[in-house]
Amino acid sequence: EIGVIRGSTATPHMKKLEAFEKTLRDAGYRVHIVFSDKQAGCDEMQSPMASLLLQQPAGIALFPGHGQKINETVTALKADNIPVVLIDKFSDEADTVTIDREAGVAEAIRYLHQSGRKNIAYMGSGGQDSRIGGYKRAIAELGIESHSISAPDEPLDEDQRAVVMTEKLLSEWPQCDALQVFSDVMAMSVLRTFHKRGIRVPEDIAVIGFDDRPFAKLASPPLTTVAQPNSGVGTAAAEIILARLESSLPDKPVDRKISTKLIIREST
Repeated sequence: EIGVIRGSTATPHMKKLEAFEKTLRDAGYRVHIVFSDKQAGCDEMQSPMASLLLQQPAGIALFPGHGQKINETVTALKADNIPVVLIDKFSDEADTVTIDREAGVAEAIRYLHQSGRKNIAYMGSGGQDSRIGGYKRAIAELGIESHSISAPDEPLDEDQRAVVMTEKLLSEWPQCDALQVFSDVMAMSVLRTFHKRGIRVPEDIAVIGFDDRPFAKLASPPLTTVAQPNSGVGTAAAEIILARLESSLPDKPVDRKISTKLIIREST
């Protein structure tokens, strides 16, 4: 049996979990899943791990939102000779599977520039440095002006934050003709705000999201986006667990990096 601790039930993460479970099931293992919605580092979050360890798992995977104290958890599991894989880079002490979000955003910015866009902005929520890192890298390579908008400090929901950021962008950099957005969810709010303001997409400004959520193709206009390889992540994590159980990996932790894919639709 393989154990999983996870928090987020967002569609992209569930796709990872689905592929993880199928790969291990095909290899003859059952997957025991414990859900957690607490913030990382809370003492009470040791209970999901304790519950999982009662099942005597052969290995454990920590998915986004797992709520564990990472280094302490990894150290404890290693001491018990239990292989552990992290979905996303939370520690250098354990095997990890990461999405190359930086390269994905950099590719999107280059595409916008090749399409004739000159003033390309980035809108983020402050949670993923790798995405804005890709933006900054591509902007530096192209030698063009940059402008990034981060989330406001006030307590707002995701839609409200996106609206505030969109209005801020239009006020601070009205010459902006292309925008890379942190997520598809945020991009939907951006599109709606542009529609209300009479700003045409893509004629006046091109918009690219991130994730390739199912609703992205239903947006108006259909949203160009950087697709995360969610199933590939889940499969890779399962393969690492299996390789550890077979002692076919080096002692040093491995980091399997999975590439994104730019999905071009009518918003660019």
